Amino acid sequence: MKTPYLFLLFNAVLFLNGCTQSPAPETLNRSDLPGKKIAVIPFDHDSADLTGKLAQQVDGKADFVVINSAEVTSLMNEHSIKTSARMDDADAVKLGQLTGVKAVVSGAVDAPTLYDDHYYVERTKCQKEQCWRVKVACMKRTVGLTVEINMINVSTANIVYTEKVHQEKSWSRCADDTKTVPSKYTGVQQLADTIAESFADKLTQPPLESRF
Repeated sequence: MKTPYLFLLFNAVLFLNGCTQSPAPETLNRSDLPGKKIAVIPFDHDSADLTGKLAQQVDGKADFVVINSAEVTSLMNEHSIKTSARMDDADAVKLGQLTGVKAVVSGAVDAPTLYDDHYYVERTKCQKEQCWRVKVACMKRTVGLTVEINMINVSTANIVYTEKVHQEKSWSRCADDTKTVPSKYTGVQQLADTIAESFADKLTQPPLESRF
């Protein structure tokens, strides 16, 4: 790839009670894009359906239009355009010529992680006038998802946006709780939704002043 003139690194860690970000995210400079018609091509190893979630979140926001993913995939197969986290320069330009899009979003999804931490808490139980301490088994489940998102201006083959995102979310329950913890699949879907929403929000924010 040609040397990108906008590089954005965004790391987010999402916890049960909130979200922390380091460093603070920057917004995408929309002036880097000559138009608002874009394509989201299938992400590598997309077990989280992030491709579809990104397309759904971006389409219609601030007049952005995402072309049909089935149409894109068909054209890519027909013209032997390979999908990858970072598209080849020539392939990006060719896809732009075939579809009329001004930018292509691509990326990769790492294998999601799941960690269950088992522990005990003490509770006070009472019956009539007698009270006693008991230990109750508990579990904290943490699901993590790491993805790479790239956007290429097809007229210049420059990367105008790139971010590596890691998000986690945790849920806890004890044996005497009525609440449940989600499955790994459900947790991953929630994280992917959050990542897609965050990308769409940054894409549609006012551009930064150029510092390059």
